[in-house]
Amino acid sequence: MSSQYTLPGTHEQGVAPPKSTKSQWYPSLQSATRSILRRIRRQTRDDSWAVTRGYVYRDAAGTPIYVVLRLGNRAGAKSYRPLHRANYGWHDCDPVGLLPLYNLPILATSRHIYIVEGEKCADTVADLGYQSTTSAHGAHAAGRSDWSPLAGRDVVILPDADTAGEHYMASVIRLLGQLDPVPRVRIIRMADLVVGDVPPGSDVADLVSRIWETGQDLSGFARHLQDVADSAPIVDLDGPQVDLLWRPSVAGDCQAKGVAGSQSSRYQHSYRRKSTGKRRDIFGEVLQYLEKINASVQHDDGSSNLWKVAYYCGPGYDIPEETFVNILLRYWNPYCSPPWSVWEIRRTVARAYERQTRRGWRL
Repeated sequence: MSSQYTLPGTHEQGVAPPKSTKSQWYPSLQSATRSILRRIRRQTRDDSWAVTRGYVYRDAAGTPIYVVLRLGNRAGAKSYRPLHRANYGWHDCDPVGLLPLYNLPILATSRHIYIVEGEKCADTVADLGYQSTTSAHGAHAAGRSDWSPLAGRDVVILPDADTAGEHYMASVIRLLGQLDPVPRVRIIRMADLVVGDVPPGSDVADLVSRIWETGQDLSGFARHLQDVADSAPIVDLDGPQVDLLWRPSVAGDCQAKGVAGSQSSRYQHSYRRKSTGKRRDIFGEVLQYLEKINASVQHDDGSSNLWKVAYYCGPGYDIPEETFVNILLRYWNPYCSPPWSVWEIRRTVARAYERQTRRGWRL
């Protein structure tokens, strides 16, 4: 079941919002879409921008409550704009609190729920005849959605074939492990579905597209997908293999980038202990913090988001400056549009560390 967005034919009537409302509001999705297009065309001085896709998130009753617009131009650039529904219209921003999962109304009636990265992949799996879901805002924002509808369910995670996909899978596993009751989780990867090498960065939508172009039977692939999912072992969410999934060594990443070992040795192990003796995963907390801050988007307050992570996250966890630069380059910058240059990140982090004199208040 696809939730692809199409402009409604009639306007929805609404009342004026309270004067304290800070974000822009609109009486209908049509007016919101037109305004967003005018704004991005004016800001970029490029009239080729258009809405290429749109995805509707619904509540359990099926009412549209959240929309993600995908915009693109002739040069191939893309940008995403969220809209959420309030009692007086639509706001051009995320709502307060956690975001809903995609395809929420149909999750209660499925045998297996496939979790993929991105709405396009979720629609692809749905077109194959299976229930699927994802979270909004890509691989770096799993923690911003409410995963509680999957408590106690059978889920199959199908990550993209790249580092971002593995990071998304690890984040989702961590979040599912916090639910009560804990879901029964299986993992299948792109390499489990095809014979031969999988191109880096491929996802299930790419795979289905290639099968379609070669004239192969999609129904056969759909059956194969279900067979692989049924045969995949259930993941022990409390087992040590899960720790290895979502606690990579920052020290190894930094040393690979030429950072001195003395700067990153404190982060070779994720765990520390507070004075209370409670065990904590510092690196996991850093990733969670980065997930809460939107990746920077040009012309959409992107500089402010970079400053926030540089000013509050690095010093807050007392991470050495050069180490934190490499964390941003590896785990945050790839999701910015466009990505920051190394020089820009180094300059911003250096200024933030100079102005923020406190250290380690988040430890």
